[in-house]
Amino acid sequence: MSAGGFIARFIQGFVLDAATNGAVFLSLIVLVAGVITKQPAWIAIGVVVGLAGMVLPWTGLARKWSDPVMWAVALPVIVIDLAVLTLMWKRA
Repeated sequence: MSAGGFIARFIQGFVLDAATNGAVFLSLIVLVAGVITKQPAWIAIGVVVGLAGMVLPWTGLARKWSDPVMWAVALPVIVIDLAVLTLMWKRA
């Protein structure tokens, strides 16, 4: 592998790890926000979205899913987390 290929692979792995960790972090925030609101509907949404968002990316890493599959899991989790947080914020 050339130096350029090695650097490109490193950057791709770094960004994918950042996306996966971002999905887990945002999911934790959604989970906590669901509990803080003390409203049953938001708690349920926060728990479901939060737990799914924390479990899916790490399950993918444990099973060594291919990079395209990990992108397909991590990015929608981030989008859903941000959408739920936006809705919670607008309702607060």
